[in-house]
Amino acid sequence: MSFSFTTGRTATECRVQGASGRRLLGGYELIFNIQIRTAAHERSHDKLSIREWQASVNCGRKGAGMRPLGTAIPQSSTIVQTYDFENTANVALSIELTPGKLAELEQIRNGDDVDFQLNLSAIAHGWVEELSVQPGNANARTRVREQAQPMHDSIDHTIRLTEWTQILEQMDYQRTMVFSLVFPARPGGDQFVSAHRLLEQAREQLLRGHYEPVVSLCRKVMDSLVASSGEKEIVRAAASKYRESRETRESMTKRERALFLQEAARHYTHLAHHVNEQDGAPEWYSRGDATFCLALASAALSESVARQAAGLDAPTSDGAHEGASP
Repeated sequence: MSFSFTTGRTATECRVQGASGRRLLGGYELIFNIQIRTAAHERSHDKLSIREWQASVNCGRKGAGMRPLGTAIPQSSTIVQTYDFENTANVALSIELTPGKLAELEQIRNGDDVDFQLNLSAIAHGWVEELSVQPGNANARTRVREQAQPMHDSIDHTIRLTEWTQILEQMDYQRTMVFSLVFPARPGGDQFVSAHRLLEQAREQLLRGHYEPVVSLCRKVMDSLVASSGEKEIVRAAASKYRESRETRESMTKRERALFLQEAARHYTHLAHHVNEQDGAPEWYSRGDATFCLALASAALSESVARQAAGLDAPTSDGAHEGASP
């Protein structure tokens, strides 16, 4: 690609020389190294000074559409100038990525290469010639004045799988695999309102860094789900079916297995309500413990709300559905 200043006056040719990444506090940074080759100017007043670099970045897969990623800005104030000889300069443009945005980008990439489109822009300062005619003087004179002109162009760049893997390593991404946790919307009826309110409280406690209350509130979420759905005996039956024998365990339905997992999570959170019998101290919970419980509680509520919206009755202890005809 190239920038041009005024009619037919080529200023620069730009290409992506490479990309890199690094870990930030609470996120990541993707850095594009832009190589800029400037042609030699013939006259002194043909020189250019180009600054205020930035790029609007889109990403995706070719043939599947591109999606906006954000704006990449220079890591430092960079001014590219032309000289009476050909010159090459580099501009590093970086874009901050939240964990959620990088996780979505990984989903789009789907284990393959990833394509980027950089809509590059800058402001070029140069000199232009214009004719000046004085009143009463038939002879026109040429004068030179400074002018600032926006410049735009687009670069398509593909980061191959091997290079992208290196970038993820630079970001320490493998150490913090991030998955989106979508909180269920507020239930339409009254059945799960209490569970939803408790889940929101747990989320707020996680944001404040109070991890023991998160675990305790998640326990209450699952207790509320069982109470409001009338599935207490169903949950016990699912747990018994798991313990009874290999045959009954393997015959469990998806719903029964989900209820068994919900009961196991409820058992895991039980210690948040008690103290250690040896020294009387409360159990300690890490952020990882809290997010684990929050994910399970959110999934349990989401499924209950979805089943309610679909009009599905709770399964009975024999695996059938309440209200279903024999």
